Amino acid sequence: MADAGRPGSRAFPELAKTWMPPHELRRLAAYKVLASYDNNQAGQLAAAGGDAGALERRELGDAANLVDTALGYLLGSEQKVAVEGAEHADEETPTPGAAEAAAVQERLRKWAEKELLTFRVQQAERAAVLLGDSVMVLAWNPEKQRPTLRVYDPGFFFPQWDDAEDEDFPAKVHLAWELPADGPYVAAGHPH
Repeated sequence: MADAGRPGSRAFPELAKTWMPPHELRRLAAYKVLASYDNNQAGQLAAAGGDAGALERRELGDAANLVDTALGYLLGSEQKVAVEGAEHADEETPTPGAAEAAAVQERLRKWAEKELLTFRVQQAERAAVLLGDSVMVLAWNPEKQRPTLRVYDPGFFFPQWDDAEDEDFPAKVHLAWELPADGPYVAAGHPH
C-alpha cells in the first residue's frame, strides 16, 4: 500500500491510473487507509492489496468511536463566535469599543447561523482528527451577498508550494476530483 502509484496496484487501482502528480499519491493512499479503519474495512482493503489472510483477521474496537471521542474533547460541548471586548458592552461603564464589538459579534453570529458554522467546523475537525488534514474555503458568494464557508475532502486539495521557506500558505491551490465517465446507457440521468 505504500507504493499506491505502482502499475497493477490492487489496493488503489484508481490512484495508479489517474492524472494525479506522483508526489500526492502517498498522501491520498493514506487517506484511504485511515478511512478504511474508520469504517471497519481495513481487512477488506488489505485483502484488495493482495493480503490473502486479511479477511480472516478480526478488527477489534471501532476507530470511528476513537475519532468521535477525540473530536468531542477537541470541540467541547459548545462553540460560539466571540469578539474580544463584546462581553463588556452590558457593563455599567463599558470599555471603549465594547458596543462596536458587541454589534460585530451579533452580525457574525447571525452569519454563522446562516452558514451552519457549527456543523461545518465539526465536519472539518472530524477530517482533521481522522486524516490529519482538513480544508475549509471561505469565499465571497455574489448570489448570497455574503461570505460562504465550505468544507472539502482533503483528498481534493492539491496545494502548489513556492520554494520560499517562510510561507504559511501555498501560493496556489487546486481543488480537483475525477468523475467516472458515463456508461453507454446513461446520459444526463436518462437511459438511451
